[in-house]
Amino acid sequence: MNLFFVRHGKAKGNEAKDPLTEEGIQQAKQLASFLNTKIVAQEIQLITSPFCRAFQTAEEIGRTLNLDIKKEVLLVERNLGDTSDLSDEERLRKIKEQFEHPEMSFPGGESNLDVTLRVKKFLDQPYLNNGSVKIIVSHRLTLSLLLQEFGHKSAYETFLTMTNPDVYYIKTMPDGSIQIEHIWGVQT
Repeated sequence: MNLFFVRHGKAKGNEAKDPLTEEGIQQAKQLASFLNTKIVAQEIQLITSPFCRAFQTAEEIGRTLNLDIKKEVLLVERNLGDTSDLSDEERLRKIKEQFEHPEMSFPGGESNLDVTLRVKKFLDQPYLNNGSVKIIVSHRLTLSLLLQEFGHKSAYETFLTMTNPDVYYIKTMPDGSIQIEHIWGVQT
């Protein structure tokens, strides 16, 4: 298994329809060039969240690597729900609490447990087991929980340190163990 988990470039907001900023578009182009130098494979699948910012990032990758794009609704960002009455500091404190108690959620939103179940369903998709390299473009909370499924450090710690964009490489070793490498910040 060779997976590249990619967080999208900087976006104008966090709603499904929010596009990349101009800086985010440039980041997506840099990301595409970076992946083009890192991936040497005959068969590559590009799978993305259908949210605009992730899809735009995938489009740049697809253009550069000459790949078709598969949209996957299971990769959308966690629906936080109603946080309008909270300051940024209060929201972040509550999000930390929700990582400690994954069944908790904001009113009208998903819990981390909901997202974890969703990403487990994604990982069970038959097309993920065809031997090709996968580039998976998604969002900060979703990717943090997805990485945790492979035994990566605390999902909350990943959530706090993940950048726009970001790339993690997951590889199954010959002995069956999983190797996770944070490769974006190392080279850029």
